[in-house]
Amino acid sequence: MTGSGASVDRITLGNGNKFKLGVFGTNTSSGAGLPIDVPERWVPDWASTLKVTALADERGLDFTLPVARWKGFGGKVDPAGTSYEPIAWACALLAKTKRIHIFATVHALFIHPVFAAKQFVTADHVGDGRFGLNLVAGWNGNEFEMFGVKPDMENRYAYAAEWLDCIKRLWSSEGTFDFDGKFFQLKGLRADPRPFGNTRPVVLNAGKSALGEAFAIDHCDGLFSSPVQGGDFELFTRTVADVKKRATAKGVPYPIFTPTTILCRRTKAEADDFFDYLAENTDLEALGNITSVRSQAGKQVPTRAEAIKRGFGGFRIVGDPDHVAQEFAKLHRVGVDGAAMIFLNQNLELEFFLDEVVPRLERMGLRVPANPS
Repeated sequence: MTGSGASVDRITLGNGNKFKLGVFGTNTSSGAGLPIDVPERWVPDWASTLKVTALADERGLDFTLPVARWKGFGGKVDPAGTSYEPIAWACALLAKTKRIHIFATVHALFIHPVFAAKQFVTADHVGDGRFGLNLVAGWNGNEFEMFGVKPDMENRYAYAAEWLDCIKRLWSSEGTFDFDGKFFQLKGLRADPRPFGNTRPVVLNAGKSALGEAFAIDHCDGLFSSPVQGGDFELFTRTVADVKKRATAKGVPYPIFTPTTILCRRTKAEADDFFDYLAENTDLEALGNITSVRSQAGKQVPTRAEAIKRGFGGFRIVGDPDHVAQEFAKLHRVGVDGAAMIFLNQNLELEFFLDEVVPRLERMGLRVPANPS
């Protein structure tokens, strides 16, 4: 019978890399929602998505993580206006890859737990145990309207906890059972097959509030968290240490991954020029729409000027390969276990990163060669 926890092998993504690396947002136009009006911005098509994922798989990256978006943010470029549904996307990529872990980002409120449990197990068997779940409690009211539901900000984590508990029981219980909760009253539940290898998929979450962090620690196997660009890095360091301490009761590793926008060029000057180029071509209407949606959800948002100054996609690293590798090493020293990397265009930038940054991380002892001799 499958236990309630993910195995250490699953949590560590099955390898000895001390600092994990993943690609973030290849299923969605403008990557993870970068409001940039330049011709080389990422617009997904299946051939390009498969090419990038195959390269990441071949070269030993640890995971790829999609964005769950159902509606774009408007403006001229409409960030996230084009997107592939994450579960079907994950299944297709798991069938085409060999080593890399593929996550699906899923809104708990948009899918019934019995249906979700079966979908996730199917994906897990397709990938021989390489499927992972990034669980989203939800905040984008514009998207909730598309499904005819209203986000309950007060109870969203309680709902997500019960939803996930139902799925874990479906994955682990023998025979038939009833589920009687606050949000779900379900009769005669059963689900076969079990997850691949008799151990369940890893579940991650990106809760940033105190309530969100508590949910992630209590119910998930890891957390996405990042420092504020230009903010108090020591505060982030304390947050990482606090989360790790509170998660020690699990008795297994508890990874923290940082979503990171990478602007890497051969020289610092080239990287700085590239950032200036992006800042000068920010789609201000789209940026304003993103800010408005986040504000309506009660999330802290910068002004437009601050957003452009701070960068795009949250925490960013701008520089040459040495600088990028050193910044990853800095994150690792404070307890971060890996980075979910956002690029303006993965097809144009990922191979350079793999050729230049990854070997530096290997020399630092943070990664092992993908194909050791």
